[in-house]
Amino acid sequence: MARVPQGLDVTSSTAGLKFFYKLGTMGTDLLGFPVDDVMSQTLKADIHTEYQQAFERCAVGSESLGLVHGIAKRMVALRSHYDAIEKATTVPWWFAGILHYKEWNFREPALFEKQVADVLIAKKYHQATIRTLAAYLWGFDLWNGFQDGSGTQSTWVWGRTNVLAQKSSEMGAAGILKHLQKQGLVTAVAPVAAKSAKPTAKAPAKKPAQKGKKLPVMYFSQRDNAAQAHRTCNTASCWMGALYMKTALWEECGEDQNADLNFYLPKVEAYGDTTDHGAQTHALSSLGVKSEWHTALSMNDVKKELDAGRPVVLGVLHKGPVSSPRGGGHMILAVGYDDTGMFIHDPYGDMDLVNGGYPGSTDGSYRHYSYKNLGARFEVEGPGSGWGRIFKGARK
Repeated sequence: MARVPQGLDVTSSTAGLKFFYKLGTMGTDLLGFPVDDVMSQTLKADIHTEYQQAFERCAVGSESLGLVHGIAKRMVALRSHYDAIEKATTVPWWFAGILHYKEWNFREPALFEKQVADVLIAKKYHQATIRTLAAYLWGFDLWNGFQDGSGTQSTWVWGRTNVLAQKSSEMGAAGILKHLQKQGLVTAVAPVAAKSAKPTAKAPAKKPAQKGKKLPVMYFSQRDNAAQAHRTCNTASCWMGALYMKTALWEECGEDQNADLNFYLPKVEAYGDTTDHGAQTHALSSLGVKSEWHTALSMNDVKKELDAGRPVVLGVLHKGPVSSPRGGGHMILAVGYDDTGMFIHDPYGDMDLVNGGYPGSTDGSYRHYSYKNLGARFEVEGPGSGWGRIFKGARK
């Protein structure tokens, strides 16, 4: 029987009681391993394959995209709590974040952080010998005691995805994980062995070459703005940057998924129009976010800012072919880069960099725009001629 860790306050929330009810009553899981030791065991190959293949074809239904997007946004906003859990347990931040949604509906994040690390350790999740995405999906079912099915029959894992045959009102863990992966916030987890009590000495490994940077920035689309949807790219881009630089803004705006329109735009309009860069500077400053508008930026300037942990608002010409771009201008947010291009939060969707316009997906989160084609639309008058907004100071 699993043991409740000593010294924990299990009466301070009903969610906390639910945690420990599961921990104390499950006994053994369906695979025959003791609950408090199962994650230190080797996952059976056929079960691992079942979860892996299901996740590869997993997709969230169109009717649930708004829900899963909102969940992902909330997880990013609360990530500092999940990072602390990962540091204490080696369990990935997103695993903790999904548990926080599934079990506590994102309530009491500080209390959740305090309690869940002890529970994960009590259940030996920190000793897992296989740490692939498929193994962690199985770990979600294990956490839930396989009460809602196992494998591809689990509503707890596959709810609201194409994997589950029956309809479910519950958003499954896999759907959330897939959405985070598509946004570039989750990468494949390499299989690693649990830490040994007496680690053997190893020669220091060479530090891999820097491949780039990707910041965990919330994405906001201008398309869902009830008013001025066609002309609020500047407001949406500045808001995304502000929310990353000052995380307390998420609570200040009431965790509104349309805060770029409902919370931030009125502050901009107190100083001028959404297209007025001076008005944006004043509005951001009123929120405690310092920034500067520049008209002589280069791609290297943008990369330096990203390396410093600050996203950059970029002004681009989004119409016409890349050989002769035109238009009144469009604002996007650079949130990362790699060897071949920039990762962009484009509030209008996925831009056709070669031909211009937006004929494709309306999801503009973490779009990869090549240096060649983005540069032609950003540094229109040559190197060092880009327009954009740089945020000042450290993230807080």
